Amino acid sequence: MMGRPLDFAPGTETHYSNFGYLLLGLIIEQITGEDYTAYIERNLKSARAASTECNWVRSLPQNRNPREPWYSDPLTGPSVFDHQTQ
Repeated sequence: MMGRPLDFAPGTETHYSNFGYLLLGLIIEQITGEDYTAYIERNLKSARAASTECNWVRSLPQNRNPREPWYSDPLTGPSVFDHQTQ
């Protein structure tokens, strides 16, 4: 990802980026010396957020939290979840 050119000039557009959150998690772990999950859960509790607000997403549909939104991108290939395993 680090070698990929930018899709647009900084400041001209905004897009959600999972990579940005991954990088943020690595920075938090590096600075705090704490596991990202433990750090987030501890800080959400200290901010009086309900523990149910910290949900770690799962890939397989049967493992997903019902509150997790469905992500879809028409520009990607077929979903591996659309096929039955033998």
